[in-house]
Amino acid sequence: MVRPLHRAIFAFLLSQLVVDVNTDEQPVSFMNKYAIVAPFVALANSVTTGLKYFLLELAAVNWTRQVKKRTFRLVARQDKSWFD
Repeated sequence: MVRPLHRAIFAFLLSQLVVDVNTDEQPVSFMNKYAIVAPFVALANSVTTGLKYFLLELAAVNWTRQVKKRTFRLVARQDKSWFD
């Protein structure tokens, strides 16, 4: 939910910056504000994307570990004849 919001904000800021540079209607300080904020929005998007993939990978590793432990316990409980 956060990533689409970051993309929309970044697209808005970048479009405002392009329009303001091409039209010269806004003062330079106004354009500087967009020029400073836009990279931070892109950085926030990158950080949240990296965090998402990290957390998903961590959850997958933990789930796989639990499945392996449970499977080993169930196999180890079997009678000797089950292995023949």
